[in-house]
Amino acid sequence: MNANSDKEYIDTKVGGLRTYVNVRYEVLESKIDALRAEVSAKIETAVAQLIKWYVSTILVVIAVMIALFSVTLNAILRDKQSSAATPAMVVQVTPVGKP
Repeated sequence: MNANSDKEYIDTKVGGLRTYVNVRYEVLESKIDALRAEVSAKIETAVAQLIKWYVSTILVVIAVMIALFSVTLNAILRDKQSSAATPAMVVQVTPVGKP
């Protein structure tokens, strides 16, 4: 074989191989970009869900605390009011021989 024809043959084969590798690389790169976009969208959705749950949980905890405090304060104040409002019991003894 001639040196020029060998070089052309090798250049042709390497060029074809480079083209094939470049095409495969671009396909893989596009698939990776699509996967990255999909994962990013799922992460954004998950973060939104977590924020929603955190806020709703905090609101429920605040509501339960207010309810418990109001029940406790009502019970404490009711006990003080009922003991103060109950009049003292007065016992009158009538003398035994006098009508």
